[in-house]
Amino acid sequence: MAKFEDAPTRLVDYVVTYAAKQDVEEILSFYRSPSPLGALFQRDYFLAIRHLQRWPYTGHRKSDLTKRDVCFWTFEPFYLVLHVQPELITIVAVLHTRRNIAKILRKRLRRPL
Repeated sequence: MAKFEDAPTRLVDYVVTYAAKQDVEEILSFYRSPSPLGALFQRDYFLAIRHLQRWPYTGHRKSDLTKRDVCFWTFEPFYLVLHVQPELITIVAVLHTRRNIAKILRKRLRRPL
């Protein structure tokens, strides 16, 4: 297991798409933020982003959900869907694992990333 000292010193930049921002707002609205669950979601969301900034290629593919060039990072019970480039991470979606992810991504990823 990598130690904190082994982490790269330079963080990869990231952007959050408008649709992904809406996902986060909907999740917080569902939890009626501020609430303990909303606070846990926010913490886990930002920890996931921070991890991916340090190690952007640690996400995994899910070819059963999409053939597009996106990776998934799981922070239960959510998926962070992202497009990774060498100098930039684009967060495409933040979705609960029980949603119809394949259908949502088909709609969102019609245009090139």
